[in-house]
Amino acid sequence: MPLGPLYPPQVEMIMNTVRYGPQLTDDQCTIACSLVVEFVDAFALLTREVKQVDFVKFRLSIPLDAVFSKKIHQRPLTQPQ
Repeated sequence: MPLGPLYPPQVEMIMNTVRYGPQLTDDQCTIACSLVVEFVDAFALLTREVKQVDFVKFRLSIPLDAVFSKKIHQRPLTQPQ
């Protein structure tokens, strides 16, 4: 059986890692758990499992005549004594 996101031990490790808040009812927890199982391939346990893709490009559409403020707005960390 090939290793991958649907490999049963991998799914079990992800299910054991995901934590659900106490504010969920039993029905909500069951639904959330089934969603995690359904979309288990969207979770990664290690950063090396995350693969780089080359088909996504992020572009900012900033007008060429845009002017940004260069003034630094910084507040003192302590009150004057």
